[in-house]
Amino acid sequence: MTSASLKRISLRWWADCCRVWKWTTNRIPNQTVRIYLTLTLSLAAVDSVWCGHLSADCTVCGLFHIPADVKKPSGGGGGSAAAVKIDPKYADPSSWINVSARSNGSVVSFNSSIDKRFPPSAVIETSSVSSHSHHDSKSGAGGCWLTTGMYPQEVLIQLPKLAHVFRFHVSMKHVKKVTVLRCENPSVPIGFDTVFESECGEAVGDAPQEETQSKEQPVLCRYLKLRIDSGYEDFAVVYSFTAEGYFIDQ
Repeated sequence: MTSASLKRISLRWWADCCRVWKWTTNRIPNQTVRIYLTLTLSLAAVDSVWCGHLSADCTVCGLFHIPADVKKPSGGGGGSAAAVKIDPKYADPSSWINVSARSNGSVVSFNSSIDKRFPPSAVIETSSVSSHSHHDSKSGAGGCWLTTGMYPQEVLIQLPKLAHVFRFHVSMKHVKKVTVLRCENPSVPIGFDTVFESECGEAVGDAPQEETQSKEQPVLCRYLKLRIDSGYEDFAVVYSFTAEGYFIDQ
């Protein structure tokens, strides 16, 4: 095999790694599994080329039928282009509830890190949509979620049923970038797309960072993912997460 072929294989292997990683991002929540899958599939294709089973122009994405451009589901960025039919009963924001609250039936079904003193479930303990007060993370009373390890860190929230969400709010500390994603699949959390992402300025003193995003058209959700992409410190704190809207009667 010539040096040109080796160079072409190396470049395609790197491109394949990026594409496989992108393809698994919203399909496999466990980052360790995603890393293993990315390396395994990519190296399998390179090995096949090396042994002569495939040409140097073949890629792992073609071998495993992974599309070159993984498109987001309709409604990317928090809503489809078509107007959403809103239940007239919930046109007034005062009628909205926090659909992500534990008291309304939502649960944390996955988290990337956990400290029993500061559990991920603490972020959905806030039932009120009018108050976003934070807890003292030094109290040890479990009033916040404290991340551990490297970034990104994420929490997956499962709603009891489909909901329309108009407004999102995150109260946090030491967070540099935060992303909220949603999935409308009624049975399994696959096919996420981004509702919003925000670069957060560093808070002064003990004040928390407050991030609120409102949508002109409601976002259809069955699962919500809160992801801390980067932070100003080794650890980040999330005090509360609220998703304001209403459950859809089915």
